[in-house]
Amino acid sequence: MAADLKKSLNDLKKLYGGLGASRKLIIAGVVAIALSGFTYLILFGQQMDFDYLFTNLADEDAGQIVQILKDKQIEYVLEDNAIKAPREQVYELRMLLAAEGLPSGKGVGFEIFDSQKLGTSQFVQDLNLSRALQGELSRTISQLDKIEVARVHLVMPKKTLFKEDQTEPSASVVVKLKVGKTLEKSEVKSIIHLVASAVEGLDARSITVIDSNGTMLSQAAGDEAQIWGSSPLEYKAKVESELARNVEEIISRVVGLGKVVAKVTVELDFKKEEKTEELFDPDQVVVRSEKRTKENRANSEPAPGGAPGTASNTPAGPQAGNNQNSKAEAERDLINYEINKVVRHTIRAAGDMKRLSVAVLVDGTYSIEEENGQKVQKYHPRSDAQLAQIADLAKKAVGFDQERGDAVAVTSVAFETSAMSDEDLNFSFMDRYDFILPTLRYMVIFVVALLAVFVLFRPLIGWVIRFHEEERLREIEVQQEDVVKSMEEQLLEVRKTIEVSTVEYKKQLQDLAAKAPDLVVAVIRQWVNAED
Repeated sequence: MAADLKKSLNDLKKLYGGLGASRKLIIAGVVAIALSGFTYLILFGQQMDFDYLFTNLADEDAGQIVQILKDKQIEYVLEDNAIKAPREQVYELRMLLAAEGLPSGKGVGFEIFDSQKLGTSQFVQDLNLSRALQGELSRTISQLDKIEVARVHLVMPKKTLFKEDQTEPSASVVVKLKVGKTLEKSEVKSIIHLVASAVEGLDARSITVIDSNGTMLSQAAGDEAQIWGSSPLEYKAKVESELARNVEEIISRVVGLGKVVAKVTVELDFKKEEKTEELFDPDQVVVRSEKRTKENRANSEPAPGGAPGTASNTPAGPQAGNNQNSKAEAERDLINYEINKVVRHTIRAAGDMKRLSVAVLVDGTYSIEEENGQKVQKYHPRSDAQLAQIADLAKKAVGFDQERGDAVAVTSVAFETSAMSDEDLNFSFMDRYDFILPTLRYMVIFVVALLAVFVLFRPLIGWVIRFHEEERLREIEVQQEDVVKSMEEQLLEVRKTIEVSTVEYKKQLQDLAAKAPDLVVAVIRQWVNAED
C-alpha cells in the first residue's frame, strides 16, 4: 500500500514537472480555490442555520420566550428585540409558543382580569379597565402592515349626575412606522375611528395621532389647520403652486417641455362670515284668512203702566200703558294678512380668492444660421399672435375673472442655456445617478466571474479532459503493443508446433512405407485415380 502511494506521488511529481508555466499556474489557482472552499466548509459548514422566530418583541415577551427555549435546550440567537431559532424548528416553535400565549404583545390587555383578588376597590377596577383598553388597542394598531409599534393613551373621566358637569373622554395615539413607510390620510382616519369605536362616549374629534418623530398625523374636525395646512400661508403657497403647474402643463404642450415658466400670485380672504337676514316686502300682501259676522236683533215689550200695586202686576189684571218695539244690527269683519318674508342664512367660507396675477415666461424659437463661415444658433421671439394665444390659454387654466381685477402677463424671452461648470455637472451627475456605482460594482463582479470561467476554469477543464484522453490513448497503445507481442509469440509457438509435427509425420510415413509398402502403393494409386 505504501509502495503504491509512493509510486503515485512520484508519478504526480513527474507529471507536474513536465507541465508548462501556464498550466502550473492554473493548477496552483485551482488548488488555492479548493483549499479556500474546504476552509470555509470547515469553519462555517458546521454552524447551524438560524431564522427569525419573532421580531419587535417586548422585553417581557422576549424574556419568557428565552426561558422556554432554555428549558427545552433549544439553541437561539438574541438580537435587538428579535430572537432567532434553528430554521427547521421555527414553525414548530411558533405553534408551541402560541399555545403558551406568547408573544402577548407590548403592554397588558384584558388578561389583566384573569387573576383578580378579593377586595379590589372600584378605583383599581377602573384603572385596570383603562390599562386593558390601552393595551388591546395598541396591539390591534401594531398589527397594521405599516406600523411597527403603537401606544394608546386614554383619558376616561368619571361619570357625573349632571350632564353639564360631564367631561368628554379623549385619546392620544403614538405610532412608530416601519422604515420607508408612510400613513395615508385614509389610514389615519381608520385608526381614529377604530379607537373611537372601542371606547364608550369617545368622539373622533377628541383623538390625536402622532408619529415617533412628533409629526401630527391627524387634526380635530373643524380645525382650521385641517383645511389650510399648518398655516394660511402654506395654503396660499399650495394654491399658487397648483395654478402655476396647470399653466405650465397646458402651455408646454404647445411650446415644448422646459420652454415655459409660470408664476402665480393670489390674494386670498381668510375671513369667515356668517350672516342671517329676514326680509319683509310690504308691497306684496296676501290675505291669509277672512271672517265676517253680521247680527240683526228685534225686541217688542209692553211699557210699564197702571196703578202701582198687586193688581197691575197680575197677569189676569187689566193692562195699562203702551207697547215698546226695538231693533239692533251688528256687523264685524276679521281679516288676517300675510306679509311676504324671506329668511337668508349665508355662510362664506374662508379662503375666498380676491385677486390673482399670472406671469408667464415663454422661450422663443431658434434657427441655425451661418455667420462668418460658422454655424450659430439664433434666437427668434414669438409673435404677438402666439403670445395672445398663450395668454388666453393661461386665463382659461387659472379661471381668469376680469371683474375681480385679475391680470395675466406673457413675455417671450431667451432662456439661459449656458453650460454649468464641470464641478456642478459632476455633482449633479453623481447626485442624480448615484445608482451607477453599485451597478458597476455588480457588473465588475459579473465580468470577473465570467473571466474566471472562460480564462481559468474552462482551459483547466479542457486540459484535464485532454490529459485524460492522452492517458487513455497511451494505455490503448500499450495494450495494442501487448496484444501484438502476444499474438507474435503465439504465432511463433504455432510455427514451432507445426514444424515439429511435420518432422514426426515424415518419420511415421517412412516407417509405414518400410513396414507396409503394398499399403502405401495402394493409397497412392487411390489418390491418383481420385485426381483423374
